[in-house]
Amino acid sequence: MPTDFAKLILEELPDAVIVTKPGGEIVCWTRRAQALFGYPQAEALGRRLAQLVLADGQEHDGPAIEQHLIEHGDARYEALWRHRDGSRLPVDCAARVLTADGRTLLLHTVRCLRERRRHERAAEQNNAHDKHNATDLFLASMSHELRTPLNAIIGFAGTLLMRLPGPVTPEQERQLRTIQASARQLLAQISDLIDLSKIASGKVELRLEALECHALIAELLPVFQPQAHQKGLQFDFNAPRDDVHVRCDRLAMQRIVSKLVNNAIKFTDSGAVRIELDTADVGGRACATVSVSDTGIGITPEHQRMLERAFSRLDGAGGPGQFEGTGLGLQLSLQLAQLLNGQISVASDLRHGSVFTLAVPLEAEHDAV
Repeated sequence: MPTDFAKLILEELPDAVIVTKPGGEIVCWTRRAQALFGYPQAEALGRRLAQLVLADGQEHDGPAIEQHLIEHGDARYEALWRHRDGSRLPVDCAARVLTADGRTLLLHTVRCLRERRRHERAAEQNNAHDKHNATDLFLASMSHELRTPLNAIIGFAGTLLMRLPGPVTPEQERQLRTIQASARQLLAQISDLIDLSKIASGKVELRLEALECHALIAELLPVFQPQAHQKGLQFDFNAPRDDVHVRCDRLAMQRIVSKLVNNAIKFTDSGAVRIELDTADVGGRACATVSVSDTGIGITPEHQRMLERAFSRLDGAGGPGQFEGTGLGLQLSLQLAQLLNGQISVASDLRHGSVFTLAVPLEAEHDAV
């Protein structure tokens, strides 16, 4: 086999070098091959390569690979080879036909892919981390760059509506209120988008505490009562005599309820919007339920299924475009509910209204979870 000098070179190569005769008999097995596959040289020499290292079920590939190698002079392939202990190793094998002194031998240079794949996975993770950082930086910049002028628009519109610079006509007042409302809506959507991104990246931290649901919801009523009355809607809040206790994040739960009530008022032109606090068994768990019902446009079954998709529109009976909204608020509510170990369900009758129900485990149930 190899001369002493050639053998020295082979032994110093970083890859395993295996030389076989046609038919697969091993005639050269370097130290690197021994380290990679666990067979000492004395045990490997004279044995067939396919029987020694090809993984179970792949032995039949040996003759086909050898035939291709003899016909084409070289071959390159990836495969699972077997270690002496039975474990499988992903390998990259480069093979060539050697002919000298009328003899034909097959040279196999084998490299384990585990290390390369580990580096590839690490690089992918680093790239994903870099992308997350870039996204966070972009969102932070967008938050500042967009919120600042929007707050200025809202503030100056308010100053004009207060008539501090001077009188305004009824038409000017109407347009100023439209400007102010549109700016506030855009500001809310930007906040929702940023919060959705934070949830997706796992950067939302919840502060869990024992809460009384009646008091928590009552804090929100002064915000929505004027909006409902301005549209001529009846606005009610019903709760059981005994208070309902949960353990969750106050701001997250209030935000969910606020989103649901805001949508109910927005999509209801006549009738009523009602908030009802109760308890119920939901999926085998004792839960506090907050139902927000309206007599608005309703939602088609198709759009009900779309509620869990980001950026879905809820245009209901009016058709696309009649009612503004990207669905970000509802998507954010769904995500926040899941973080609270809860859920949101919807029941709707097209053109007759909808009922959105937030279910959150009761305090004792949450502690058990």
